[in-house]
Amino acid sequence: MLRVLDLKKYFPMTGGLLKRKIGEVKAVDGVSFDVMKSDTLALVGESGSGKTTVGKMLVRILKPTSGSIFFANEDIAKHEGDSLKNYRRMAQMVFQDPTSSLNPRRKILDIVIDPLNVHKIGLKSERYEMVTRMMDRVELPRDFLYRYPHSLSGGQKQRVGIARAVIMNPALVVLDEPTASLDVSVQANIVSLLKEIQKEYGLTYVFISHNLSLVRNIADWVTVMYLGRAMEMAPTEQLFTKPMHPYTIALLSVVPTVSEEEEKLLPERVRLEGEIPSSVRIPKGCRFASRCPKAHERCSSDEPPLVDLGGHFVRCHQIEEGA
Repeated sequence: MLRVLDLKKYFPMTGGLLKRKIGEVKAVDGVSFDVMKSDTLALVGESGSGKTTVGKMLVRILKPTSGSIFFANEDIAKHEGDSLKNYRRMAQMVFQDPTSSLNPRRKILDIVIDPLNVHKIGLKSERYEMVTRMMDRVELPRDFLYRYPHSLSGGQKQRVGIARAVIMNPALVVLDEPTASLDVSVQANIVSLLKEIQKEYGLTYVFISHNLSLVRNIADWVTVMYLGRAMEMAPTEQLFTKPMHPYTIALLSVVPTVSEEEEKLLPERVRLEGEIPSSVRIPKGCRFASRCPKAHERCSSDEPPLVDLGGHFVRCHQIEEGA
């Protein structure tokens, strides 16, 4: 469905009276991955790792600095005008904060029907019926169509966001931490709804999250990002049971558990010192070296390549050297 090759996004930094370029923020710095049709790929990592920037490039809210995004064998990274508009009909996004992503001055009906109007999908007389059916699908009462977003709860607003994205019948949906601002009980309901809709419509998901417990329940593949790079990529169960990169092991070691059996499956707790380095001054060598408990001299001078261990990809010198 989707092939991403060496994707980069640099944001220019300006300064001085003339606002000249004085540097750049390397938010995403060479990411590659594939997503199979009807599968879910999760992008995980700490804040500042570049997950959301990748998601926004996939739906072309942001234009890549370089690299390719192949969708149906076309590089949409270079699309403009009508071809870009046609692609956006096939690729939609559900945003992290349902409150800020819904226009507070428009009724729910106007919000959900708007994509159909923009892309001229169906006859005008048919669009209202399409909206009502979608409200039924996301399990919201039809009379909510005449309410404003402020009268809905966080979970209800996120269901509206999902309805707005799925009503286009897209092939790809990017989910940017869709449950981050919701209560735990509401999170489970939203994840269940997303899985049902994916199965019913045959959707392909890119699921952005820092919640590894959710990721394990919804994703087929996981890409672990750190400072704009992919550090480890593997099938979900393999990544959770046999993590290889020290950063992945550290993330998994602090995943909350509800039983002793689950706790036994986690790696020994790893405490990461310091914070993720700045995207403006990316350190030489391995980007994780300054926080890695297993770093050695080579890690501070040479950046490791992404090594393929039979479908399990790892960017670490110790793995490369067979340790």
